[in-house]
Amino acid sequence: MDQSARYDARNPPALRLLVAGGAQLRAWPREVLQAAWREAHALHEETAARNPQFRKAWDSYKPWRNEQFQWFRVADNAYDNLAFTATAPGRFMALFPFLGPSKAGERENGHADLHRVR
Repeated sequence: MDQSARYDARNPPALRLLVAGGAQLRAWPREVLQAAWREAHALHEETAARNPQFRKAWDSYKPWRNEQFQWFRVADNAYDNLAFTATAPGRFMALFPFLGPSKAGERENGHADLHRVR
């Protein structure tokens, strides 16, 4: 848990440093992510065919993971998508005008450096 918390806490400042140094942040194309998903699952199945201990863990993990995906699709995904787009430059005030310009500007400025690069 502690390692995960450190990872989550250190990534945003690290991204700001990378962007400040000229790195361009881009999302992986959907086709690449789909191919990676297929290949990872093929590798897991190949490994499970050769390793009974892995098979036991993999067969137990898959249904649990799929159930978690269903939960997070409903519980977190919609809010996360709203939050990520709401904090993009120029979007915050359009979605939350009741917060007023100073609060919105502070929020936008806090995230703008990660959204400028396309």
